[in-house]
Amino acid sequence: MEETNIIILQISIPNNKIIPNIISTFTPEENYLMLQIGSNTITEARKSVITLSNKKISEEYKIKINELESEINNEKQLALRLNERMTTIYEEKINKLNQKNKQMSDEILEKNKEPEEMMNEEIKKIKNNFEKMFEDKKRELEYKFNSDIQQIKYKNELLMEEKEKIKYKCNSLLEEKEKQIISLRDTFDKALSQMNNSLSTTVAKGKKGESTFYDLASTFKDFNEFRIQDKHSEAGSGDFHLHFEKFDVLVDAKNYKDAVNKTQKDKIRKDLIRNEHINIAWLVSLNTRIIGHDRLPIMYEFINTRQCIIYVNNLLADEIPDKLLRMAWLVSCEVYDKIQLSNMENVDEDELNILKNKYYNLFDKIKNIKSIIRELNTTIGIFKKQVESLNFEVLRMLEMESNESIEMNNYPMIDEWWNLNIEYTDEDIQLISTNLWNIFKQDNKILMKNNEITSDDFKKYITTKLSSDNYTMKSKNSSIIINNYKLKNINSKLSESGLKQKLIKNDYNEMDNKIISDYQNTEDDINQISANNKIDVCNVISILMDHKMISKRTDARGYEIYKKNELHKNKIKINLKK
Repeated sequence: MEETNIIILQISIPNNKIIPNIISTFTPEENYLMLQIGSNTITEARKSVITLSNKKISEEYKIKINELESEINNEKQLALRLNERMTTIYEEKINKLNQKNKQMSDEILEKNKEPEEMMNEEIKKIKNNFEKMFEDKKRELEYKFNSDIQQIKYKNELLMEEKEKIKYKCNSLLEEKEKQIISLRDTFDKALSQMNNSLSTTVAKGKKGESTFYDLASTFKDFNEFRIQDKHSEAGSGDFHLHFEKFDVLVDAKNYKDAVNKTQKDKIRKDLIRNEHINIAWLVSLNTRIIGHDRLPIMYEFINTRQCIIYVNNLLADEIPDKLLRMAWLVSCEVYDKIQLSNMENVDEDELNILKNKYYNLFDKIKNIKSIIRELNTTIGIFKKQVESLNFEVLRMLEMESNESIEMNNYPMIDEWWNLNIEYTDEDIQLISTNLWNIFKQDNKILMKNNEITSDDFKKYITTKLSSDNYTMKSKNSSIIINNYKLKNINSKLSESGLKQKLIKNDYNEMDNKIISDYQNTEDDINQISANNKIDVCNVISILMDHKMISKRTDARGYEIYKKNELHKNKIKINLKK
């Protein structure tokens, strides 16, 4: 085996927290993957929380309020300057008129030759013209000054109203974010509590299963040199080591209610490879089958040319469990003899063993890659949903900032159609935005021809119409699930549009859960799942379609085999009829 350099990290956790036992079974690569995914998730969460923190939001709105106050002060200073300017102009006009009056008086005095009466009339005319001009200018300046003052007051009132609106929106946004934080904290606490309960239950079941197998293993006490070692406290060593005269066996006993999945098979594979001195391992399921190796009570699988895993299905269901264990020992003897023969010194055999080991290693790597891809797809799906949710929240915040949010007056047709067809209900009912959009298109075909409203507009309207507590985003097709709303005239709408309103229940029934779990967590195709659950293949496909596990029937794993079987059955029926 190739030696792998490892780094030992010392990590501190609170004293009152319990470390899951499964961490002790992780390989260095799994530990690194766990730390990498966890740290990336926490980093992204911190960034999201920091960007949406109350402190930053309040600081941004304080800056905006200060800008508004500065603008008001500038307007006031402008009005004062305008008043001063008008006063200066007024005084300059008066001074000019006085100078002109004085000049004319001087001219009149110089004209001693003219009659006194003409002089008085001229003076009177000039005086009247001056007074009239003065009054006109005064009225004009007063009117302009009062108009400017009224305009400044109006702008000031508008700015104050805008300030109050922004303040109200800021407070509303802060309250909504606080509610979301409280909701997330409650969800996290519940999930943590459920996880702790699940771990404690799993540990209790595991101890009971180990005790049961230890009692059953007493059937070998009359064998030569037999002894049993309890290894459950040692990581990577299984539950027990059985020592027989010729060989040793690494045993992992499972006391599960559901079938033993691929994860446990991978675990015993790694444990056996880690213990190079042991050639054979037993994966014993006490009450259930082992997925992928359940066609017979006892099956085996070589993982390389020197090591083999023997799978024992549903041990306690056998009439004589001791007898089934002895049969597993007989199979182990045959397997051990094959291992010894295949590893005898022979040039051709050595080359063949090298090729076999390469094949086994390549097969293991392919399995690991498939598992990693499956986990990455799950993680990507979760991240996509979170990104879409954050995008919607950011859009709503930007709309609040720019006052460009979708209001009812912008889309009167959608608002009118919504009020006529949708109503609130206390029932646990959910609607899908895609279905509502299809019904809306059927009812408003003229709008659809002109492309006046798009599906994005319809979804934006829904997010504006409803509070964030009444809708959630779906990750796959970005549709919206609307909670506690229903169609008013459901029968007429179904008959007109040919669409069904989806009433999504929070929990699937037990059979659906079982089929979905088998399809996700195992490599079984639809034909094997049908045989294991005693249900028709067509029903299995329908359940996978209903729960969006596959987009179309032909995407189902094993569909081609199913179609071939159906064609063969049809040929037999035709021949029988002939």
